Amino acid sequence: MGQALGGGELRWLMVLRVVTVTTLLVSAFGIELLLHPGQTLRPLFTLTAAAYGMVLLYAVLTRLLRGEMLLYVQLTGDALLVTGFVAITGGAGSPMSFLYLLPVTVAATVLYRDGGLVLAAVSWFLYGWLALAGGALAAGLGVDEMPSQLAPRALLYSLVSHLLAFVLVALLASRLAEMVRSQGRELQERQGTVARLQALNENIVESINSGLVTTDLDGRVNFMNRGGCEILGTRPDQVFGLSVEALFAFEEGLLREIKRHLGTHRRYRFERWVPKGDGQRIYLGIAASNLTDRTGAPLGTILIFQDLTEIHALEQEVRLKERMAALG
Repeated sequence: MGQALGGGELRWLMVLRVVTVTTLLVSAFGIELLLHPGQTLRPLFTLTAAAYGMVLLYAVLTRLLRGEMLLYVQLTGDALLVTGFVAITGGAGSPMSFLYLLPVTVAATVLYRDGGLVLAAVSWFLYGWLALAGGALAAGLGVDEMPSQLAPRALLYSLVSHLLAFVLVALLASRLAEMVRSQGRELQERQGTVARLQALNENIVESINSGLVTTDLDGRVNFMNRGGCEILGTRPDQVFGLSVEALFAFEEGLLREIKRHLGTHRRYRFERWVPKGDGQRIYLGIAASNLTDRTGAPLGTILIFQDLTEIHALEQEVRLKERMAALG
């Protein structure tokens, strides 16, 4: 089954058609003027007018037709233009007959195997008709010298070789287009899966009540979750790029001690009084570990912390009661 092209893609296809037709016709004009200066250029003028007239017709048909029908009409028209160009450049024996492969390839790319085979059959039919009755077409285009007809044996070889070429190009191009489409669909599915996993991870990190801070290799904060901001009474933009020592008011050398310990252990846990954003002090339990990528290469440090102020106060109260009881 073919794919429906959007309006932008159809416009690009028409622009590409205009550029291709213009390039071919300008080249043909130059070749004819250099090699046959005395020969009339009326056939090329006629074909040029027909080519640009068909482009205008396609522009009108985009408002009337949709989907595959519009593509089939345009590509069949392209095959007709190629037939006219081949007719005025030598007929069935023209070296320009390879141009039939252009609409076949485009059809196989946008309409896949069925579309490519249909255009291959249309192109071969037009080429066969040109080989058998090319003189009439050339006369209609105003060519003074009728293209010479091929000998029966050469004609048979030409028809068979062109049929094989059209069909093989259609199958190969459609296969490549289907592979690209399949890989594109698979890539979109993987991107969707990655996006969902990333959103899930972000939701998990933002939903936990504990604070989470990551730093780079220099110890500067590059992420803090919502729980950490609530515990410390700050905002992510206020801590981004701040050194972790300044964030937690660590004593000098503590970060070096943490990194030294993590060089031989998976985790380093400690407790500290830390100033809060409103000027109060809170008692935090902090667990530090190395932050690495999938290959184990170091990226920085990750700190997970919890507010233990109430628990610390209860512990102090219990210890005070134990001492009072011992004295009593």
